[in-house]
Amino acid sequence: MRTFRLHKLVRDKIIEQNVSEGAQIDSRKLDDTEYLAALKAKLLEEANELPLDNREEILKELADVAEVLDALIEASGVSQEELRRKRETRSVKVGVFKNRDFIETITLPDDNRWVEYYASQPDRFLEIPRSDPHGTGTA
Repeated sequence: MRTFRLHKLVRDKIIEQNVSEGAQIDSRKLDDTEYLAALKAKLLEEANELPLDNREEILKELADVAEVLDALIEASGVSQEELRRKRETRSVKVGVFKNRDFIETITLPDDNRWVEYYASQPDRFLEIPRSDPHGTGTA
């Protein structure tokens, strides 16, 4: 037999199905904090598995993403109605994704409120050094 470390949250029937197929499972129940962290990791996992070219697989993975989102909503103590209202508020304030806008780079004044946010996360937002620190057109 071969053993693999999964270290991940699984759907409720997965353990039972694997045991019925001869698997030996080492599992445990998560506390509230662990559960929320595992749901976040699961959401990223499912989103990363989303294909771009196979409608049936897209549907399957979107169903998994929706299931994880529903579990996150419930585990966070948020109601569907609260979420609906927040989505409406945010769509009015910052829009949705219909325009398909994609920012390649953004250049901000040093005192802009977003500078600290972007600079504090260099793994997500790489700061591009200015080749012309004086803005004169020559380096």
